[in-house]
Amino acid sequence: MRIFVYILGYLLLIGGLAWGALVIGVPLLYVQIASVIFLGLGLIGAATRTRTAHVVTSPPATTVVEDRNTL
Repeated sequence: MRIFVYILGYLLLIGGLAWGALVIGVPLLYVQIASVIFLGLGLIGAATRTRTAHVVTSPPATTVVEDRNTL
């Protein structure tokens, strides 16, 4: 779920930057190239920031009980 929120926020950021670039007169081709590059960086960032750490757990402690009732 966290990765979807991260990607959604990044897409909104890219959309806003692309719109702003078009408003100030940057050529469409440059905006498209930059958007694809930023999208790739966003996907890489989302994958690295939202992955779960593999925690190595030790096996549970074993208790040894002596049987003192001998027959």
